[in-house]
Amino acid sequence: MFNFIKGFTSKIKKTPNAKEYADKELHQMGSFSISEKVMSIIFIVALLLYIKN
Repeated sequence: MFNFIKGFTSKIKKTPNAKEYADKELHQMGSFSISEKVMSIIFIVALLLYIKN
């Protein structure tokens, strides 16, 4: 079990510029398009229907 945990443990311990990098990338991506919004709604409805059954 120890070997399993040790093998899949992340070797990255610090990410000093992660927030700035993520903010820059999100800004470059821009806002959701209409088709992305529709697809998100369809996915959420399908997920809720799957959970309900």
